[in-house]
Amino acid sequence: HAVWESPSDSFFNEPALVMEGGRYLSESTLQLFPASDSVTVRGALQLLASSTLTVATVTFSILMVVMTMTASTFSPRALSGFMRDRVDQNTLGVFLGGFAFGVGGILLLQPEPAYYDPRLLGLVLLITVIGAYFVLCALIYFIHHTATSLQISNLIAHLYRDADVALARFLMHSESEMRQSTVAMDLPLEPPGEVEARAAGYIQVLDREHIFRVAVAHNLLVRVIRHTGDFATRGIALCEVWPAARLTPEVADGFRAAYAVGARRTSERDPLLGMELLSEIGIRALSPGINEPITAVNCLDFIGDLLVRLAVHELPRQEMHDEEGRLRVVISGPDFRAFLERSLLGIAGAGAGHACVVLSLLRLLCDVASVTQDRARCSTIEITAKAIADLALQKLAFEREREQVREAIEKLEIVCTEPFV
Repeated sequence: HAVWESPSDSFFNEPALVMEGGRYLSESTLQLFPASDSVTVRGALQLLASSTLTVATVTFSILMVVMTMTASTFSPRALSGFMRDRVDQNTLGVFLGGFAFGVGGILLLQPEPAYYDPRLLGLVLLITVIGAYFVLCALIYFIHHTATSLQISNLIAHLYRDADVALARFLMHSESEMRQSTVAMDLPLEPPGEVEARAAGYIQVLDREHIFRVAVAHNLLVRVIRHTGDFATRGIALCEVWPAARLTPEVADGFRAAYAVGARRTSERDPLLGMELLSEIGIRALSPGINEPITAVNCLDFIGDLLVRLAVHELPRQEMHDEEGRLRVVISGPDFRAFLERSLLGIAGAGAGHACVVLSLLRLLCDVASVTQDRARCSTIEITAKAIADLALQKLAFEREREQVREAIEKLEIVCTEPFV
């Protein structure tokens, strides 16, 4: 075995680990590596450290410029998940790892060649060269991934996936978290006590089970007014409690503990945020400075898929009862009409002069109406469609486009008048 005396104060450095491990290699294995000297290895490590740091700095500087332009064109909120991207995180880790390896090696190697076996130095040099190629491959893949992910079609698809996950979690409340009852109970007529917000911000998390446990522990009835995605204003009630006489400051603090408030909305538990972001991109695409109606149509296609999924489900009743059947918590969550209007009306107003956008809206509403089994929802869809069509008939320039709108409305009316199964 080769003999090498390593400096004890540098043992935990990455190159030191390589050379320390090399002590256990057989002589025949060491002969596979070319002999080298400390000056050559130090030069290679210095080149690796400096080039990796330069590449990382330039790459992420350019990326910030691209992100700024994309945010100003479409939506700054649409890029909020960039640093959660696994490729971006891994690439940054590769750059920092290459820099750390190079700097650590420079500090480890002593100028006296007597410290090191030439074959072990050759092993470090080989690993340095492999690391340099690995950093280069990571850079190429990172550029490709960034250029692909910032394309508007992929950005829309990413927002759709986040919205789909949030909507699925919202619909699961009807099966797991909500204790439903067959008879809706009225709230007391007496004035309630109010649990006011102490901090301003968007409600990012609402722990329904915690509110339920506090209500049961103190024999209270609670109506939640502000839910996930709403803005909590200081001094404004988050929830109402009956009877008001039992709402002590300690109990109020218990209810406030169920709320997590932050500076921005998060898509994890906010079923409306993803749909609103898709709508926002569609509205910006229809602005005079951009004027890309096809982008708005792409947004509507994904919004339509979410609305169709929502239309075939019963929304959670938002009522929680204890084991004895007594009503404990009532949550005022978004209903079907809120989902429909907040995701479509903005695009409908901005795209009333574009036939492709109007026809896409009406086709979307027709698809949603064809799967719903709720007459009230179908009536809401029909009213919304007629409002969109009336505005479009005033702004469309060609008679043929107006005829297409009338035909789409007639088709939707037929779907809405079909008997429910």
